[in-house]
Amino acid sequence: MKERMIETECPFCGHSFYIKRDTLIITTMSPLAVERLLDRTYFSHLCSRCHKLFYLTYPLMVRNPKKRYSLLLTEQKDVSGFDPEERVVVVKNVPQFYLAFHLLENDLNFKVVLNKKKRIEDKYKKMIWFDGYDDKNHCLWFDVDGENKAVLLSKEEEKNIHIVYNQAV
Repeated sequence: MKERMIETECPFCGHSFYIKRDTLIITTMSPLAVERLLDRTYFSHLCSRCHKLFYLTYPLMVRNPKKRYSLLLTEQKDVSGFDPEERVVVVKNVPQFYLAFHLLENDLNFKVVLNKKKRIEDKYKKMIWFDGYDDKNHCLWFDVDGENKAVLLSKEEEKNIHIVYNQAV
């Protein structure tokens, strides 16, 4: 893990402050960070002035050497210097980061999950969180305003739900 001081501002009250945060997480060395990323609490911060919860958005790279991927939260367009055998995913905001991390950690197909997520968003017109894949019931679980919704997969989607990338031996 690599830490640095981040200058940020509360989006609600404008309170400006510095906070020390990790900018690099190696999944095999930080199980607590992995748990917080999976339960979507990693970027949450409670403002000390107005006491409202918000996302601290700052550059972060998560690497999983075993699954051979790097996930980056950054505004930069050009990210280079990675092993060509490593999967590199770049996102621009916290919700995208949480979704990509969940999919990468569980070897799930981005296209299948994103297509289902889009359908649910179109139907409910609300913020949707991906909660997981249920292989026994052949469905994906989504959180819609705190309510769990199951979305069945077609036989073709079920066949393509898992993707195993160039994992290290």
